[in-house]
Amino acid sequence: MTEAQLKRKAKEIHTIYTGTFGTELGQKCLDHLTKTFIDRPIYIQGNSIEQTAYRQGQADLVKQILKEIKGQ
Repeated sequence: MTEAQLKRKAKEIHTIYTGTFGTELGQKCLDHLTKTFIDRPIYIQGNSIEQTAYRQGQADLVKQILKEIKGQ
């Protein structure tokens, strides 16, 4: 892909995320996802490394949505 195509694609993705999560219901959903997957410990004593990695992946997904909305 050319640089121009990459920029257009990034803008399209940003528009999709802001259109989805920019509404009142979308913001409520994003708040719920944040509370559920980010505002919690990633590591819980006794969990396996796989369980910890899974929890980290869930948090990373929500963080990626937040990043896309901010346009970074």
